[in-house]
Parts: sequence; C-alpha cells; structure tokens
Amino acid sequence: MADREPSYRVLFVCLGNICRSPTAEGMLRQRLVQLGLSARVAVDSCGTGAWHVGQPPDLRAQRAAQARGIDLSELRARQLVREDFERYDESWSWMATISSRR
Repeated sequence: MADREPSYRVLFVCLGNICRSPTAEGMLRQRLVQLGLSARVAVDSCGTGAWHVGQPPDLRAQRAAQARGIDLSELRARQLVREDFERYDESWSWMATISSRR
C-alpha cells in the first residue's frame, strides 16, 4: 500500500508553543492513533511568538500529559508562518488575554 498524503490538516496555535498548543497536538495525535485515523489527519502546533522556537514543551505540560498517557517529549516549538494559513484545513487558537482592570 502506497503512502498517502493526509486528507485533513489541523494546526493548534498558542502564544509560545510550549504548553497549550503542544498539549492539544499530543492529545489529538493520540486519539487519532486510537481511532486508526493517524495516517489520514496531519496534526501540528505552533506559537505566534518566537521566544521558545526549538524548545520542548514546558515540563509541567509534559508531566500533565504523561499522567494521561500522552508523550510530548519529542515535540519542539515553532513559530506560526504565513504558509500555515494555506497548509492547514483548520486551526485552533488559545491566547491569553491580559487585562488592565484593577
């Protein structure tokens, strides 16, 4: 059977790509494997900022995921690029809101 390109692509986006978005990526990847759909759906994550490019997910995120049977240790942060808007069918974003209310 020849390798096929995934028919659907999902991108998770957060600020630095070291906690929320890689956790979501790991969770969806695991679920797709369980459902036998991992070859049909490509999953990735990125951050809007470049502060953590090349770094693994935060240890707290890794520990929380590992406690649920999800391994994030091989993931590395990357920054969102213009091509992502064309490459992915769907993107999910988690952004922190900073409030100046007192």
